[in-house]
Amino acid sequence: MDSTHNSIITAGNGGSVPVKALFTIYYDGGTKRYDLEQQLKPHEQMWVDIGKLIHEQVPDKNGLLLSSDLMMGSYEIRDLTDRGIGNLFEGKLILDKTFGHVAYGCAMCCGYEDPYLYWDPIGVGVGLESDQDVWAHDSCAGVFDSVLGDIIDVSWGTGNHAIATAQNHVITGVAPGNTTNFVQAMLRFGGPAAKNCPEDPINPTGPANVQLPTYFGPTGYTAANGMCDAGWVGTFINVSDQVLDQNGNAMQLPGITPEEYVCLVSGCKPYSTFSTPVSTTAAGTFNDVPIGTCFQAPVGNQCVAVTVTYQAYILGPTNTYPITTVSTRVDCVNGEKDQISGNPGSYNQTYISGTLP
Repeated sequence: MDSTHNSIITAGNGGSVPVKALFTIYYDGGTKRYDLEQQLKPHEQMWVDIGKLIHEQVPDKNGLLLSSDLMMGSYEIRDLTDRGIGNLFEGKLILDKTFGHVAYGCAMCCGYEDPYLYWDPIGVGVGLESDQDVWAHDSCAGVFDSVLGDIIDVSWGTGNHAIATAQNHVITGVAPGNTTNFVQAMLRFGGPAAKNCPEDPINPTGPANVQLPTYFGPTGYTAANGMCDAGWVGTFINVSDQVLDQNGNAMQLPGITPEEYVCLVSGCKPYSTFSTPVSTTAAGTFNDVPIGTCFQAPVGNQCVAVTVTYQAYILGPTNTYPITTVSTRVDCVNGEKDQISGNPGSYNQTYISGTLP
């Protein structure tokens, strides 16, 4: 803007409740922004004199200033109170004193396109909860983003309540199986050249898989330190595992606690926790470390046979699930062999470290 050019922009609250309006100027090819916020009562307007902001170097809400030589840019007005439908109207006046020219204009509205469920499919354990989300393409920003706070008249549901239920956007697993999850709502639509953005119904749908921990699938191994006491020796490995469901799919859920039942020639030990961490990570993974046995030296390359079976619990040790995975081990002073079976396909592995007799 200069002494012969200016733009005056206004935004008004056409609704019946107070709203907070955000006015944003984008410039330098969209790499910089200038933000003003104002609370507007019903039928109240905010007036933005762009020339005044530049020439008087008025700071925005973040303390930033517009460049003194700024001549071009774009702007956006958002209703921060009612993101779904909005109550704001807009107008602008462009002045060019060079030849006495005045132009009026109005902005396009910013609607959404192509809504979809973010988690597709969504996985949830029996008795556990997973948060669903709705995303759509923002026609003005040109990006996909969550519209969970924008949709109105919302109704969530599932295709089979015996398998999964929906409360708002939270999906709860009831029993193992596959069903659907969906949302019915209203969303403001509009493309890049839209002059109005009507509310239209949406009904995005996707699979919902209720998962039961069934397998511990190994994903690799490394040598490990068994931390034997002084005068004791052994060879140890660390096996990384992914919890798999009844269909052999990864259960990317935290809070699953593995337990092992270890049997030697001398007898078996009761089920106990063994993994690191004690319960699975958010990806549904854990480490079994260290695997091996300490022997009192000197004993040569002595070995012992070990068989390990497993179970897992969710939401407390009284809610346990049998795991079909079996580990058949040969623990030696100078070597370790871990044969893992009972899993789907490629998750049956044999790991060998060191020297076996």
